[in-house]
Amino acid sequence: QIGFVSMASATLVGKLQQKYQELSNAEPGADGTNDESGLVGAEAVRKLQDLSLLKRVFVEGVKTAGPPGEVERVCGNIEELHLTSNPIQGWPTVLAISGQLPKLNFLNLNDVRSLAVPAQTGDGASAFDEAGGGACGGDGGDFGQLTVRTSFSSLLTLCLNGTTIAWPNLLEIAAEIPSLTELHFNRNKVTTLKLAGKALHGYGDCGGGGGGGGDRA
Repeated sequence: QIGFVSMASATLVGKLQQKYQELSNAEPGADGTNDESGLVGAEAVRKLQDLSLLKRVFVEGVKTAGPPGEVERVCGNIEELHLTSNPIQGWPTVLAISGQLPKLNFLNLNDVRSLAVPAQTGDGASAFDEAGGGACGGDGGDFGQLTVRTSFSSLLTLCLNGTTIAWPNLLEIAAEIPSLTELHFNRNKVTTLKLAGKALHGYGDCGGGGGGGGDRA
């Protein structure tokens, strides 16, 4: 069902297929486990190529979402997605991917610098035109009018460390995620936090520490 995807593809599905096919062809680890997929031993070798089983995913090299509907059709059960430092083409790509993952509750976008361009929120602003044109920017195709609210409807945790997103844009994005409970926003050169008309000085970068997904803002 996913054989048509080019191994050199920079789409999410293409990179996942490449990664897990390589894992399934490799020698099993000493403990016979695969921490990322949650599969064990012979079961892991047998099932790694069925991307619909994946729930927790770490992937590199993703630039675009791919054709409309491909992500949901091939790997639509992902609940936790780590895209740290991926060369993603901007918020249009992020929304095109997450909008096809109805169970997604954790999204790691640390160090994805293209996200400095504002995302389109529920007010229908034209931020996507700045990111590459149209409702889906550099991805093209018919993804519909994607927004943060519709694409992040099930999201609980969002990591945006090192993205250089401006503080006002972060607040706008966070306000549009209906179920958000945890937001990580470290290493973004923020020195002044303004909430409800009041400025907070001297807090460094939203708490100042590091480690894990990052500090919570």
